[in-house]
Amino acid sequence: MDVLGSDLTLAVIEASLKGRLRRQKMIAANIANANTPRYRRRDVAFEGKLREIMTGEGSKEERISRLERLEPVELVLPARYRNDQSGVDIDLEMAAHAENAIAIEALHSMAEKRIGLYRLVIRGRSV
Repeated sequence: MDVLGSDLTLAVIEASLKGRLRRQKMIAANIANANTPRYRRRDVAFEGKLREIMTGEGSKEERISRLERLEPVELVLPARYRNDQSGVDIDLEMAAHAENAIAIEALHSMAEKRIGLYRLVIRGRSV
């Protein structure tokens, strides 16, 4: 296993980003189908499994391996029907989109900072 591949923090960031990006696609599909009759909104679940991996037993390497295999689960959510039988509230979806985008940006920033530390070490400069 290489150095970056043995970094638990980067593995958590990567798994979180994978889930968040998949969620962003689901939210975009919900928004695109807001006026589709009988459409039921979708989301993904990954946070619970992520938490379970991080608080469960196992070595760092075992946790990284489980994080690498973590796949977000697609959910079809109970409908809150409008007159056209659509289950999408565009205002809630837009808020979820903004919240998820902020989380993606924060994760991206954390990954950049973490990789930046490795760059500093490789260049031989003190932090």
